[in-house]
Amino acid sequence: MDVGGMILAAIKPSEKLIIMNESKKDLFKEKMGTMNFSKAHELGHWVLHVTEVQADMFAASLLMPKEIISEAVNELKQKGFVTFPELYKMADKFEVSISALTNRIIGLGLLYINNKKIYLSVDEMTGQMRLF
Repeated sequence: MDVGGMILAAIKPSEKLIIMNESKKDLFKEKMGTMNFSKAHELGHWVLHVTEVQADMFAASLLMPKEIISEAVNELKQKGFVTFPELYKMADKFEVSISALTNRIIGLGLLYINNKKIYLSVDEMTGQMRLF
């Protein structure tokens, strides 16, 4: 494994094994979501034999299904705004990192995040108003 680098996990298909980087054990203990996403990402490679982006998409879909994430975000949006503490709680609930969660939410078009500010829609972010 890449002891000093950034590789968090790898697969050994011949042994039917996902290997977690032992040098990142403290990170995995501190951030369970990072470990979960890394495992799901490697599973995406194993199942689909795909690129990094596709493995990330597989992991996000597996850990944060569209219907469940959409429902959770729409529940938060009912009060007219969403806060980062609420998103951190949601990330904890799904046992994923905050960046995995926000990437999934943005990718699904449920919220827009720009310059550390959360917008309920692209129209709100751009200052546009829909008339119809």
